[in-house]
Amino acid sequence: MVLSSELVRARRRGEALLVSELKANELAEVTELAQLMLAETHDCVDQNQEELEDALGRVPRPVKYEKVWAGLKKIILDECVFSSAFSIDPVKLRALLFETAAQHRIGLAADAPFSREEVVQTVATQLSAPASELETALYSDLKGAQRLITAPGLNASDLVERYELEHVQGVLLRAVKLTAEVECDDPDSYRQLFFKLKFRQLLYRLSQTDGARYRIEIEGPFSLFEAVTKYGLQFSLVLPVLLECSRGKLTADLRLGKERRELKFEKTWDRSKRTGADQALAESHPAWPLRPEVESLLASLQKKMDQWTVETCAELLHIPTEGVCIPDLKFSAPGRPPVYLEVMGFWSREAVWRRVEWSQSGAHERVIFAVSSRLRVSEAVLPPQSGGRLYVYKGAMSASAVIKMVEELASETHDS
Repeated sequence: MVLSSELVRARRRGEALLVSELKANELAEVTELAQLMLAETHDCVDQNQEELEDALGRVPRPVKYEKVWAGLKKIILDECVFSSAFSIDPVKLRALLFETAAQHRIGLAADAPFSREEVVQTVATQLSAPASELETALYSDLKGAQRLITAPGLNASDLVERYELEHVQGVLLRAVKLTAEVECDDPDSYRQLFFKLKFRQLLYRLSQTDGARYRIEIEGPFSLFEAVTKYGLQFSLVLPVLLECSRGKLTADLRLGKERRELKFEKTWDRSKRTGADQALAESHPAWPLRPEVESLLASLQKKMDQWTVETCAELLHIPTEGVCIPDLKFSAPGRPPVYLEVMGFWSREAVWRRVEWSQSGAHERVIFAVSSRLRVSEAVLPPQSGGRLYVYKGAMSASAVIKMVEELASETHDS
């Protein structure tokens, strides 16, 4: 998770958004604050979440660090493990108590007082549980009543690094578009970068600039009309991916406030001059597997294809005037031309049409573009002899359908 945009410490200067970074003296003070908050959290193990939040609220802090405190608190709560400490289902317990109370009231004489304790004791006897436990378990399914089982394993420095990481990522939740120019020291790093972008299923356009630099344009969550929350999280997590590059600069076009004011946020980095926060951003990124749908398709294809070898693709296909295509899979067979498969994620119809135009231009690569039926594009837009295929699927991709297209493409006469 990342910090919400409301917790980001930033100010406007003209059309730019300046995000406040912790200075050296502030870093020491915030680390001390983090230490106090973590100590309170560890002291609250076996207490409920409401009690934990009250304890964190009593931690002394200067007014200027109120947003920092709120950000640290969110990360702490995200890292905590909460659970109901009771085996009794609170919903069933409430139903049983209310039913028993109703029966108890019906059996009372007109002038006899109602005894809540007697009802609780009756239910406790039925459940073979102490009456005091029932009182506590009655509303244990409420969020504030969940008990802290495990406190975060972070130390104060780790917590502050996480805060600085999520603080920058929170800015990107309000982005319309992000443009980054990046440079890596070796080709393998570029391939890893591009595959990680694909894993996030982002709407991006990739092109090579002068020298060894690449320009990456990514549509932000505020450029979409749907799936903003899900896409926004994936979008904010692209920052650690970019910071793994040796050098770079990113510019984010933002919309902030109720009036959706347009602002820009910029960040530059150089790994040889990397700050602690940037280092944390880069190193926090996990290993990158194939996307689940591609991994499932690959497993099915490997079982069904005898004459063809199918594997993850490490090649980049350059599209003149358009950028770079990054296939997911490559199909190879002796004496047959290679065929590639690109599975498109949170893509737009415009991105699909760019692929269609590229295939119709006579490029020699034979590529199958797999797109969701939600984009409402027909497979007929790439007919035979076009140099490519459009595979429109609903739900899971079919290995049999892909194999058929691979055979068709490999058999076509295709002038380079």
